Amino acid sequence: MTDLLYEERVVAGASGYAPTDALVTAWQSGQVARLWSLGARPVSVQLTKTLGGGIWKTRERFMLDNPMPMLTALESIGVRHPSSFADCFHQVAPDAPRLPYTLNGLFSWWHGGPWSQARRTGAFRGSWYRYDLTSAYRWAGSIGLPDPTTYRVVRGPRGTRDGLWIIELEEHRPDLPPVFAEAGNIAVASTEEIDRYNLRCTVRRGVTWSRMMPDGYVDDTLAKLPCAKQAGRAYWGRWIARDPLVCQTPNATWHLHNRHAHFVWGWLIVGRVRLRVWEVAQEAAHVYVDEVVVPHELPTGDVPGSWHLKEYYPQGVDVRRTGWYGPRGASDTMRTGHVRQH
Repeated sequence: MTDLLYEERVVAGASGYAPTDALVTAWQSGQVARLWSLGARPVSVQLTKTLGGGIWKTRERFMLDNPMPMLTALESIGVRHPSSFADCFHQVAPDAPRLPYTLNGLFSWWHGGPWSQARRTGAFRGSWYRYDLTSAYRWAGSIGLPDPTTYRVVRGPRGTRDGLWIIELEEHRPDLPPVFAEAGNIAVASTEEIDRYNLRCTVRRGVTWSRMMPDGYVDDTLAKLPCAKQAGRAYWGRWIARDPLVCQTPNATWHLHNRHAHFVWGWLIVGRVRLRVWEVAQEAAHVYVDEVVVPHELPTGDVPGSWHLKEYYPQGVDVRRTGWYGPRGASDTMRTGHVRQH
């Protein structure tokens, strides 16, 4: 049985998980020797020696319905006090070479993340369907990640090797996700995306590779975990995380950069999901990350990367804006984000 606790407050003489507010209270009351934050968000503390020196992590990043059995199962496979479901993955994943800061810097400036867009606004009659991809990000990683030991920085044109590229778009393409829709924009795209979208673009420079990681790098790692579903959603985020880790003591503050950054893998995974959604989104009224709302049925399945029907709207849909839509004449399915002020 694990010795970690999963509590409502920080407990002296122990380590475990507590709400973020409890970590902040412990810091403000002088019980903490060291505080770690991601950006402005406290994520863990170490208690003073007089209180046992235990490490406490925020529960909000690692929400568990049945914590003690889960933590015990994780410890049995070598996962020690994980900070998140993503951390569970990275604690058991085979080691991969770390990328130099300069190589990550080629792509870290780009903010072209998952696709969210109201492609049509208004009220639409008829039958509409809301689908999402089954295990979208697990699928995107499982179809292959390039071997970092074969990376090579090159200038355009892109040649014959697969790669991740910095491109300048040359035509207006409203049929594409917004990150690729406007001529003159600078974007990051993989060879897969350039070819499948048939992008007219100028390649400035990029990173190519000649070999992939061993088969199963993602799937075999997830298969070891008792929380494979949750970790499969989250594992990739660390590779494109930008928030510095801020370390504080009562007398000093310093910053640590993300040592696990791997923007080539991260943008390749995001791009695959975005591309998979685009393949069925030509008549979509709304797109949200790995979901589409479309006026026709899609083939469904249970394997990662297949479509899953979430909702059926026989009376039509009402799309107000990106992040705000629902069935006509009924409660909203989604209402998120902020209304743009004009």
